[in-house]
Amino acid sequence: MILSLISWSKQLVRHTSAKIITSYAMLSLLLISCALLVGILPSEAHAARSLEPQQISGVLPTLAASFNPHEQVGHDQMENMDHGHDSGLSVGTALFYTARIVYYITLLLAAGLMLWFSGIRLGSDEQRKRMQLWSLPMMRTLLLASLLYVFASARSLMEGYGGGGLEWVRLFTGTNTGQAWLALLILSLLGFIVIRASDTFKLIWALLLLAIEGWSGHMAALQSNMNLGIVLDFIHLACAASWSGGLMILLGLWFADRKEAGRFAERFTTAAWISMALLVITGAAITWLLLPSLSYLFYTSWGIWLLVKIALVVLVIVTGALLRARVRRGELPHGLMLKVDAGLMLAITLIVGVFTYMSPIPDNTPVRFHKMGETRHFTVNITPNEPGANQFEVKIWLPEQLGEPTDVKLVLHSRDKQQLAPLEVPLAIFEDTSYESFPGFVRTSYHAEQMDIPFPGKWTAELQVVDKSGGKLNESIDFKNY
Repeated sequence: MILSLISWSKQLVRHTSAKIITSYAMLSLLLISCALLVGILPSEAHAARSLEPQQISGVLPTLAASFNPHEQVGHDQMENMDHGHDSGLSVGTALFYTARIVYYITLLLAAGLMLWFSGIRLGSDEQRKRMQLWSLPMMRTLLLASLLYVFASARSLMEGYGGGGLEWVRLFTGTNTGQAWLALLILSLLGFIVIRASDTFKLIWALLLLAIEGWSGHMAALQSNMNLGIVLDFIHLACAASWSGGLMILLGLWFADRKEAGRFAERFTTAAWISMALLVITGAAITWLLLPSLSYLFYTSWGIWLLVKIALVVLVIVTGALLRARVRRGELPHGLMLKVDAGLMLAITLIVGVFTYMSPIPDNTPVRFHKMGETRHFTVNITPNEPGANQFEVKIWLPEQLGEPTDVKLVLHSRDKQQLAPLEVPLAIFEDTSYESFPGFVRTSYHAEQMDIPFPGKWTAELQVVDKSGGKLNESIDFKNY
């Protein structure tokens, strides 16, 4: 049936360029969307997609422990807490990001080139000849970029762990992250066969390559709406590949044969507009799924890079509109516009290579609040200050003549949901062996373990202290978590 649909869609070429592009887009998205949504890739099979420990610990509040590839190979991350966090931009870090950027650029161009074999008009022999000529160098570049990318990612993941070759074998065979990398390398090798196969196999190969990338990204870390997120990510990648691959072909034809460039431009500008529209829609949906609030865009480097990417996409839309206007007037694409569009494409892909490694959610930091006073001092600690179970610690210093306080309460108020009833922390006195002391004051320490902060947001911790003389202390401490 699928082959019949593909054959049918090719017959539409004789009538209109928009129909063939639309039919292939719908067919491709339908196949992958159905495969994901009906459960061929069940939720539990998405464990350990995240590439790095910092993504595992900070990507999303709903991230399950099973996403951790270290746990799947028996690593103890508590002994390697700083793993993956560089204090600065070292040579190794620069090479790592370079490998990622080159990989993403090559991935989109290779997949886009194979997709466009099914998108060019029947009878476009010169275009097909040129594309076939570019296919072999592209596959060589993809294989090299994939090898560098996998090696750099695996090396970063395994840094600080012993075990030698056995640990590497376990990484690639015992975790879904490693298995996804193996699938990527296998597909890269199969690319050398696919370039000599039919357009149908080229199409399937490109979709599988993009599906693997979408399957191992941020969206696989979602505990809710995960399948929807992966489908959206796949559509986003497919549109990006269609645009970037088509732009590469157009630019190559412009240098090689201006007449063929003009013919291909008629095809490409329509597909580019469809791709851009879907990129904007899916990008907005992905951001909505990843972030609890759009204000989070200003809290992290991920958000700042995304805003820069959006600005570049706006420039791409403007440049694309100018190119489309020239093509509709029957003029050849302007060389400067093509170069600007290609430069914007490379800049956007560079940003993607960087910010896909970052967490879209800010890191939570423990609350450490201490205040000195003439007649009393106090400390409030909340660890780790994140949604879920937390440890609370309160220390009160009162003058020696007053001794211990008669009553101490710590109450949490949500500033986001003010209708929510205050949450009182069940404090209990404990034996404090720390050395903090102030001459003339008596310290009393309280704590509460496994007290839940029910959801992320802005909070106020209200400390209420009553001493033996009836004196009262009321102090409000504002904090937030993500």
